[in-house]
Amino acid sequence: MRLRLPSSGLVILLTLTVVLAVEFAVEVLVRQHELRREQEQTLAVLNGVRARVEKLIYRDLYVVRALANHIAAVPDIDQAGFDAYVQRLLRTPTALSHVAAAPNLTIRFVYPLAGNEALLGMDYLAMPAQRAAVNNTILRRTMMISGPIALRQGGSGFVAREPVILPTETGPPAIWGLVAAVIKQDELYRVVGLDAARTTLDIAVRADDIPDGAAQPVFYGNATVFSRDSVRTIVNLPIGRWVIAAHPRAGWLAGVTPTLWLMRLAALALAAVLAALLQSRARHLREQMSALEALQRSEQALRRSRQDLINAIDALAEGFALWNQQDRLEVYNQQLPKMLPALAGVIQVGMPFQSLVEAMANLGVVGSDEKREDWIARRLEQHRAPGGALEVRTRAGRTVSISEYHTADGYVVGLYTDVTEIRAAEEHIRYRAYFDPLTALPNRENFMNQLAQTVAESQRDQRQFALLFVDLDRFKNVNDTLGHAVGDKLLVEAGKRLTDCLRHSDTVARFGGDEFTVIMRDIDNAMNAAHCAETLIEALTEGFELAEQVVHTGASIGITLYPVDGADGHTLLRNADMAMYRAKARGRNTFRFFAAEMTTRAEHFVALEKDLRLALSRRQFDFDYQPVVRLDDGALAGAEALLRWRHPQRGAVSPGEFIPVAEETRLIVDIGAWALRHACRTAAAWCARDGGALPRLAVNVSGRQLWGGFDGAFVAEVLAESGFPAERLVFEMTESLLIDEDRRVGAILREFRDLGIGIALDDFGTGYSALGYLRRFPVTMLKIDRSFVGDIESNVSDARLVESIIALGRALNLTVVAEGVESAGQAALLRNLGCELAQGYFFARPMAAGDFEKRYGM
Repeated sequence: MRLRLPSSGLVILLTLTVVLAVEFAVEVLVRQHELRREQEQTLAVLNGVRARVEKLIYRDLYVVRALANHIAAVPDIDQAGFDAYVQRLLRTPTALSHVAAAPNLTIRFVYPLAGNEALLGMDYLAMPAQRAAVNNTILRRTMMISGPIALRQGGSGFVAREPVILPTETGPPAIWGLVAAVIKQDELYRVVGLDAARTTLDIAVRADDIPDGAAQPVFYGNATVFSRDSVRTIVNLPIGRWVIAAHPRAGWLAGVTPTLWLMRLAALALAAVLAALLQSRARHLREQMSALEALQRSEQALRRSRQDLINAIDALAEGFALWNQQDRLEVYNQQLPKMLPALAGVIQVGMPFQSLVEAMANLGVVGSDEKREDWIARRLEQHRAPGGALEVRTRAGRTVSISEYHTADGYVVGLYTDVTEIRAAEEHIRYRAYFDPLTALPNRENFMNQLAQTVAESQRDQRQFALLFVDLDRFKNVNDTLGHAVGDKLLVEAGKRLTDCLRHSDTVARFGGDEFTVIMRDIDNAMNAAHCAETLIEALTEGFELAEQVVHTGASIGITLYPVDGADGHTLLRNADMAMYRAKARGRNTFRFFAAEMTTRAEHFVALEKDLRLALSRRQFDFDYQPVVRLDDGALAGAEALLRWRHPQRGAVSPGEFIPVAEETRLIVDIGAWALRHACRTAAAWCARDGGALPRLAVNVSGRQLWGGFDGAFVAEVLAESGFPAERLVFEMTESLLIDEDRRVGAILREFRDLGIGIALDDFGTGYSALGYLRRFPVTMLKIDRSFVGDIESNVSDARLVESIIALGRALNLTVVAEGVESAGQAALLRNLGCELAQGYFFARPMAAGDFEKRYGM
């Protein structure tokens, strides 16, 4: 029998069904919203913990690496220096319990010492638990991190080890030892806020590679958290990836359960009222409004959580930017435009990454002087590479480091850190490592590096250089009598004088104590070094005004030459040191070459230089004149002025002996100026007498003179003073001068040509004999070298060569003069070959001015 309900009962049943269905739907919706809100709140807490863990760990690892770099720069560090440097590094909050340094893998320094005294003297290799990790660190020569492990001081933590590698001059780098730091788990969890978060959450931490339900222990909390419906986040660290999981202690939706029961009771009550009267309809509407209000509150709480996350990002000390999968800016904090002020009016959420990079390039925020397009391409490539990093400089001169990390879901996180002070500190450390703090000169290590580089370059270019080892004489007496402060000032002033005496291409270094070393690069011969040593000794012998009194010192210098005295830097330095001690043994304030014969030559060179200076001031120079005759009739065509030095003790000194010294010491500039004035005055006096007309006067000119003011203006001044006609003056120069000094010599020779002065190429045929310079330079005369004329009667080749030179001169409209004619046969043959002029013993030997006057009626 079927139960038949009255129509009113059916209405009540349908009403109850609709009410219950609506209530169930609302309950599901509320559960979903509440669950999502609670999970997002929990995830925000975990992300805050994750950010603090990553920042703290990376900062603590930077401390370890910075300490290792500092010890590599200062390997002889003591406990006080160790403590002071670590204290500076640990000014910011840290989870490090202590830091230790172990030279030769035995702990010698610990900070802080209190509570860690037991670690001193501990040998890592004697500890089986740490031996493998230590050996692995040394083998890989990079930072290695292990843990968590049980600590000797109690508790557990992570141990970071960084090898300290010392550069060596030869061979592979040396291992000084290692630096270790302990991050205690308890302190780490406390600092990053894990303990505080546990008041409302069950939190656990484990490695990322442990599957759910595995038996391995977790780092923190209860492993059961991972088997429950927990919220998780990934922490990226140098030691691997961690997973942090959290679950409310009271369970999900614990706070919403009473509300759900109220909703159920309200629905039943509403159904009862609807079933009874139409008033249940109004009650039902009120319950729906209450549910909607609860939903709005949940959404408002969600928005507040998002704002809290944004505020946390803004609170970071670093600049922060988040790029989504489409490479568009999704989030950035206020620190970013503060660090890069040029972007303040440009950066905005939603802009593509490439647009921001182009804006940075346009506004001058770049990492170097490279081209704009190249920098943009490099920046985009770095952005695509995981873990990329680079540095840029702002217009204000600040240095900002940009580090980017790629997340698993395709986002890119950018951290912008101002590292200006860090880079300045690193530069200061580098400066202290390579420069002497007292004199600001390169120190021993810097000098040895430059010496090795100079050896390599000189070997490659087949050039020679000199190494000078300078030791201050009587420096100990200054220290003992006047004090170390005066001694330090003396070293500083001595370093300045040494620097002032050297070329820009040379290097002077403080080698240690009162010893200095000098590299003279690219020298022509040993006499360059001897002249430099003499100059340095003279500079250091002059008194120093220190402490209101004049301090006198001197220097003993040892000299070695590459490659004759050694093929490597250490050999050259050792031999220079030995030569320096020989100089001290000879009475100080002198120099010695490592090779004794070089010292003898240098002493002769220096003595000759001193005599040359005296000869110039005491007018010991004079001229002999050798006539130049016409071959067709034997008439006088001119004279060559030949410089002579008649020394009161040495007697007549050969020009071949003193001219090279004069050129090397640049005395040739003053000697040449005197010679031109004297020769022009003498020739002008001859021309002023009755019947005394010297057709042509030839004066030899050295290339060094042209670099010392011997130009058209100077010569014009001399001619004006003497009254000698410019068209009768001829300058004789060698071929090599035209080849070596092309551009400058060409300009000066054209000045001489414009004055009317003739240019003769001396010893033509013995040098380069390139026909090009006969066209480029205003040459008017060729002088055939005596080596071709001497055998012209018996040697067919010499005769043909002389004939070719004469033909060349005729073709170029140049006067040809044959030198060294000593016989009538040579003169006759030259005349038959078409040579116009000649000089030599056959016609007359060089003679004094008085004899020349008498012979030729001057």
